[in-house]
Amino acid sequence: MKLAPYREYKDSGVPWLGKIPAHWEATRLKRVSQVQSGVTLGKNYNLTSDQIMETGEFAVYGGNGLRGYFSNYNKDGKYLLVGRQGALCGNVHRVEGKFWATEHAVVTDVRLGVSTDWYYYMLTVMNLNQYSESAAQPGISVEKIQNLRTALPSLEEQEAIVSHIERETATIDYTITRAEHEIELMREYRPRLISHSVNTAGDRHAP
Repeated sequence: MKLAPYREYKDSGVPWLGKIPAHWEATRLKRVSQVQSGVTLGKNYNLTSDQIMETGEFAVYGGNGLRGYFSNYNKDGKYLLVGRQGALCGNVHRVEGKFWATEHAVVTDVRLGVSTDWYYYMLTVMNLNQYSESAAQPGISVEKIQNLRTALPSLEEQEAIVSHIERETATIDYTITRAEHEIELMREYRPRLISHSVNTAGDRHAP
């Protein structure tokens, strides 16, 4: 099922966006969310690689997502984390609850009237990795992210878009799961078919 088209559109002034519904606002990301690098709890809590464990109470997120676990946290709530450094910089993760964000993760906290889930999909579509700088050590700065432009629909429309995406992707995921199951059954059947054909061939040609 497709989302219903709008009656009137306008040029957003943003090349990758093109035309947007006439009542939507084209704005910079800094007006949509507060963006900052992962912070520490103080000079006595500077997290090192040696302190990150394979298991623990609180997840630790870095530039490429989950890195491990730690006994403390520096964020509590629902946030989006954007990878700041590395080949995969610009990747976006939804995180909720208590966790630790390292200095290699950009913590994004949406402003009032903005859906975190909608913003997640918007940032994903924006492909932030294309804005990375420096070939030796790819990275994307907080300032760069803040000044990128996007479209901002009403909160009601954001929630409708999220519902549509999640409903349709759930259908796709279900179809993929069923297809993978059917493929696995066919793989299991193949050797049985060969074995049965070989073992009964003599019966079919017996005098």
